[in-house]
Amino acid sequence: MRLLSPSAIVFLLAALGACGGAQPEPEASPVAEPPEPVVVVLALRFVEEPEAPGTETPRTRVLLVDIDPQRGRRTTELGTYDGVCSHARPREGHLMAAQCFWAGTGARLAVFRDGDEVVVTEDVLDADGGLVDRHDVNRIDLPPGAELDVMAPSTRLGPPSD
Repeated sequence: MRLLSPSAIVFLLAALGACGGAQPEPEASPVAEPPEPVVVVLALRFVEEPEAPGTETPRTRVLLVDIDPQRGRRTTELGTYDGVCSHARPREGHLMAAQCFWAGTGARLAVFRDGDEVVVTEDVLDADGGLVDRHDVNRIDLPPGAELDVMAPSTRLGPPSD
């Protein structure tokens, strides 16, 4: 068995020290993916109400329901209307629409997004379907950047009404 010379030992120790002293490559950190956007489900709900006292006029309560994983389910009153209410074909830029009519008069509700809010407006209509008044009914807040999943039946029965 042959022993190493003192100079070979010094060389070997220096080489091992250089290798052992090297810093390991840092592990690549995983790329942080953006968080999944919050998805808010929106739906209109129609509830039959008792007739107005002394009349035979049916009445319908209209509610906007929004559901998201952070806040759970919220129900917002939009109003109680004379007549029967149902989904209507939304106009361009609107998410949903509803119409309520009785004896030739009625109302049309439009639901649309404005930034991080959902806005509901009401058009009050006369017997000829002409616009009498338009006003905001309600506004509800959304989580910032939320995506909307609108739950409404297909209403492809004809062109949108004006």
